[in-house]
Amino acid sequence: MQNGLKQGRGTLALSNGDLYEGSFVKNQMNGFGEHTSSDGETYKGNFKNGQKHGFGLSTFKNGSVYEGQFAENKPQGEGKLSLRDGAIYKGLFKDGKIEGSGVCESQGEKISCTDLLKRDFFKTQDRKN
Repeated sequence: MQNGLKQGRGTLALSNGDLYEGSFVKNQMNGFGEHTSSDGETYKGNFKNGQKHGFGLSTFKNGSVYEGQFAENKPQGEGKLSLRDGAIYKGLFKDGKIEGSGVCESQGEKISCTDLLKRDFFKTQDRKN
């Protein structure tokens, strides 16, 4: 604590069951940290002003894993999405959604991205931390 604000490294347990371990700047999550939500979703990566921002790895409740860039808590920019069934999308993301066409694979072979684009990957992604 510095001047009544969280500053430096620490652990924060929230009343909703979420847990954050990492860096704080002026009371907000900033820098590298790990966030685990009460429903089991995890994020390891960079934060800026209390939000996921920069490179990180997020595991969602539905088993999907996103590794790549984040902005304002959402996948943004280049990333890789791995689904529980083994399908993988590599490409661009904008505002938490697949942007344009990328490369889709299943069991090491390229597949059509059409079916993947119809799925809801980030059902709980819009939660505020």
